[in-house]
Amino acid sequence: MDRSRLTPHKVMDKLLDTSGVAEILGVSTRTVKRLVAARKLPHVRIGRMVRFLPADVFRWVEARKE
Repeated sequence: MDRSRLTPHKVMDKLLDTSGVAEILGVSTRTVKRLVAARKLPHVRIGRMVRFLPADVFRWVEARKE
């Protein structure tokens, strides 16, 4: 793997914040925060910030399809 292409800034640009996830899911930021608090939505904590990997969010949605 060529690590010269992977920089912290590129990784951070790919992470979503609570409002980004809320927009994708079509719910309020409060709903996203509730899902995080209940540990139902995969997330990453960076200090006090909560961030989401887009692939994790999409897999989470796919797992809930009926």
